[in-house]
Order: sequence, then structure tokens, then C-alpha cells
Amino acid sequence: MRTPVAMAGRFAAVALLLGALAAVYVAIAHPLLGEFRRNEEAIAGTVQMLARFQDVTVMRAGIEAQLNELRQREAQAGYILTGSTDALAAAELQDRIKMVVRESGGVVRSVQALPPEDEGSFRRIAVRLQMTTTTESFFNVVYSLETMLPALFVDNIDVQSRSAKPAADKPATDPVLTVNLDLYGYREPDEI
Repeated sequence: MRTPVAMAGRFAAVALLLGALAAVYVAIAHPLLGEFRRNEEAIAGTVQMLARFQDVTVMRAGIEAQLNELRQREAQAGYILTGSTDALAAAELQDRIKMVVRESGGVVRSVQALPPEDEGSFRRIAVRLQMTTTTESFFNVVYSLETMLPALFVDNIDVQSRSAKPAADKPATDPVLTVNLDLYGYREPDEI
């Protein structure tokens, strides 16, 4: 039979053991378990963010595909200048002007590229043209430039006649005109 002192000693030993285990739990296990919980929460948050980023990536790919399709349609429609830089677009515009003026019977005196300007989400590419032509030829030039693709716009027209009054015995001829005008079109800005 066990004596009450021996039982008290055993209870004290068990209590000390439980106290030691509680101290180990409080000192080591509890902080580790808290850290594990924080890590699990961080991992769960990261998994959610990754899922959102993957969704955004899928959406971005779809939006980029739509944008490329729109750009291809726009290029096919030909409403904007196609030069890959402002200088190339201005050179394309100058070549087109020279061709139209020659085909209409006019003479190009000079074509000068003007500085490009940003207008909304496009770049305005402009040139200044000086030519000599007849009235009929001038109308043909302006008509051709404003109706062809890509869309071009005529602005700041200055027309001067160099013909003198015909003599009474000679039939009237179409006067020779000196024309100065600005012509511009638009292109997409350079990608950043």
C-alpha cells in the first residue's frame, strides 16, 4: 500500500512534468504553430493572387488579340498613314503628293515636312506643298488628295494667279496658279 506522502510525491512529479511540458509548449510549440498558421494564410493569399494574375493574363491575351485584330482591320482599311516612324510617314505623304500633282498636270515646286504633333491618341504628320497648276488641275489635285486612302486633309490654302488679262483678240486661257497648302494625315504613335 502506498502512503499519502508517496502519492503526494507522485502527484508533484506528474505536476512538474506537466508544467515542464506546458513550458515547452508555450516557449517552443505555440510560437511555431502560430508561425505555421501565418505561413498557411500567406500561402493561401498567394494562391488567390496567383489565380487572379492568371485570370488577368488570360484577359490580357484576349484584349491584345482584339487590339491586333483592330489594328489589322484599320491597316487594311487604310485610314491612317503606315510609316513606322514620323519621318517615314512624312516621306510617304510627300511621295503621294508628288504623284498626284504630276498625274493632274501640275508642277511641284517644293514639299516640306512640318513637325509632327500629338492629337489625341494619334500623331499628326503634315507637309507644306507649293505647286504651280491650272484651275482645273488644282481641283483635281485637291479632290484626289482628299478622297484617297489613307485619309488626308487639306488646310491653309493660298492661291495666287500669275496670268495677266488676255488681249482682246486672244481667247481666254486657264490661268496658271501658284498654290501653297498644308496637307496632313495621321499615324499611330510610336510604342513606348
